[in-house]
Amino acid sequence: MRLYMDGEECGVLERPGARVPTDGRIVLGNYDVSHPAFFAGLLDDVRLHRRALAAEEIRSDAAATPR
Repeated sequence: MRLYMDGEECGVLERPGARVPTDGRIVLGNYDVSHPAFFAGLLDDVRLHRRALAAEEIRSDAAATPR
């Protein structure tokens, strides 16, 4: 798993094994303030894709004018 901000890779996390199907809900961070995944901040222009993008596609998308 790779995390990009403004088109630049800023985090990597190994996620071995098969992906587990979900019920379609997406949670970024965690709702419980005491949980280590709790996110205190704002997210803007979050993009989800149906496939993994190449690094160049991500840089190009980040540089493009917002849709």
